[in-house]
Amino acid sequence: MSRDVLVLGASGRIGGAAAEALRAAGYAVSMPGRDEAWPERGWVAVVNAVGAGMSSDARGSGDALQAANVDVALAAAAHARRSGARLVHIGTVLERTPLATTGDPYVASKLTAARALRAQRADLDLIELWPHLVVGGSGRTPSLVERVAARLRAGAPFELRTPYVRRDLVHAADIGRAVALAVASETAPAEPLEIGTGSSLTMAELVDLVRGVLGTGHGWVPSQGPAPGWSGDLVADPGPAARMLGFTAERTASDALLAALKAGQLDTPEKESSA
Repeated sequence: MSRDVLVLGASGRIGGAAAEALRAAGYAVSMPGRDEAWPERGWVAVVNAVGAGMSSDARGSGDALQAANVDVALAAAAHARRSGARLVHIGTVLERTPLATTGDPYVASKLTAARALRAQRADLDLIELWPHLVVGGSGRTPSLVERVAARLRAGAPFELRTPYVRRDLVHAADIGRAVALAVASETAPAEPLEIGTGSSLTMAELVDLVRGVLGTGHGWVPSQGPAPGWSGDLVADPGPAARMLGFTAERTASDALLAALKAGQLDTPEKESSA
C-alpha cells in the first residue's frame, strides 16, 4: 500500500507541522512549492493546508481569498480523486460561529470551499479538520502570540478589543499529529472534527502569560478600535476527534502557549495588530 502523502501549504504553520508528523509516522512526504506543479502519483492522501488567513491584507483582497481558500481546495480535491487518495482538508472552526452568516470575507471563502467539497462526498474520501487558535510552529505570517510578543518587546502594550473572551490554544505539533491520524484513519467522519484541547485562556490571560515569560513591564490595554463582528468564547469539543481519530492534544491551552514561548518561536518583526 502506498505511503506517499502530498502536503500542500507545507511552508505554513499547520502544513509544516503536518509534514513533520507524517514523516514521524513513516510516510513519504512530498511538499511542492507555491508555484510548482503537483506530482501525479499514487498518493494515499492529499493534505490541503493552503490558506489565506485573517490578516488585514488578506481580508482586503477577495481575489487572494478566492485563490487560496477556494480554488486550491477544489484543485486538491480533483488531484485526490485522480489518485484515489483521501483529502484531509484544513477548514476553519469559525464556521460554527455567527461569522458564517455575517458575510465575513475570510469565513465566507472557507465556507464556500467546504460546501463544494462536501457536495463531492459521493466520490471523494474527505476528512475536514477545524483547528482552534494555533500556537508554535513556524510560518510566513506571525501568529497572534508572535504579534503580542513583538509588541511587548517593542515597549508598548498590546491592544485588546475583547480581553475576556476565551480561546482554545492548540500547539501546531498537536495539529500535525491530528493530520497524521486522519491520513491513517480507516473511516472518514461525515462531520468536521474540531482540533483543540478543550481548555482555554482569555485574551487578557494570554497577554499576561507572554509578558511573564518575556519579563516585560507592559501588558494589555483596551482597544479603541471598532468592535469585531463576533466576540463569543470559542473552545473545542475534543470528544469527536478522540472517538473518530484517537486524537487527544498533548498540551493544554496554557501549556501550548508556554511551550511556544520557551521554544523561542517569537522572534518576528513587530506588526501593528489587535485582537
